[in-house]
Amino acid sequence: MSTRPIHEFISQTEENLRIAEAVSEALPKARHDMAMKFLAQLDLKVKERFPDWKSSNDGSLAEMGSGISNRTFSRTFCPVRGADI
Repeated sequence: MSTRPIHEFISQTEENLRIAEAVSEALPKARHDMAMKFLAQLDLKVKERFPDWKSSNDGSLAEMGSGISNRTFSRTFCPVRGADI
């Protein structure tokens, strides 16, 4: 994605700069909240399918943000050792 339009928007006015600063400040918490909600929903779905499933949510995967790979995900959440999701 090109960031040029974003840069142009930010540089147009002081108000746009303030908006960009507010978004930048709020984004990490919003990203974390969305990831935690997703992981909670995933946990419920897995527990429906695998009743003996045990899990804990310490937030560490949510902190990884977009760096979570399928391999990390399957090793962390898949109840069958060595299986891929």
